[in-house]
Amino acid sequence: MKQKYLPLIIAAALSAISASAMASGYRFGSQSVAAQGTADANSAEANDASTIFYNPAGLSRLDGTQIQLGATVVLPHSTYTDTGSTRFTGTPTGGTAAKDYAPDSVTAPSLYLSKKLNDQWAVGLGLYVPYGTKINYGPTWTGRYALDGVKLESVTLNPSVSFKLNEHHAFGFGIDAEHMKADLSQAVDVQVPSPHCRPQRAQRKARC
Repeated sequence: MKQKYLPLIIAAALSAISASAMASGYRFGSQSVAAQGTADANSAEANDASTIFYNPAGLSRLDGTQIQLGATVVLPHSTYTDTGSTRFTGTPTGGTAAKDYAPDSVTAPSLYLSKKLNDQWAVGLGLYVPYGTKINYGPTWTGRYALDGVKLESVTLNPSVSFKLNEHHAFGFGIDAEHMKADLSQAVDVQVPSPHCRPQRAQRKARC
């Protein structure tokens, strides 16, 4: 192997590693139960109304009026072991262990509706949940100065339209109108006058 190719190989390997390490803890991986059954391969097939999310041009392949309802259920399981959390002073944070901080289940529903208007035009509407989470560690756990609770809710409305130019070419267009609400809270790492006083908490809310 020539030496000049070595940096390129290393850069490509690092790029692949960084891409695979992207966090998606707030994202639901699939917006269609039919797509889950085919590892999302149905985006090219366009066999049902969920093509609105994956490939809006596929609306041209659907006949009549179609409705698809689905739900993705997540059963979270997480554990946490403290290995020495400290305050800004370098002293231990103290507090309690984290347990039962994740819900037993989280459900992300989806709804897709498609209608073929004529031989060339088709329209569709999607309603789904792309992101979401709910975690409550409590105000006394050892990591409270980083985070003691987070709640993220979102919903997306996705109107789409498809135009079939001929038997081999179709074009799809869509708009994502997304509403998101986030609530994060954490304790403030300051000295308190008494060990019996509960730590102050900071709360941040975001809407978009």
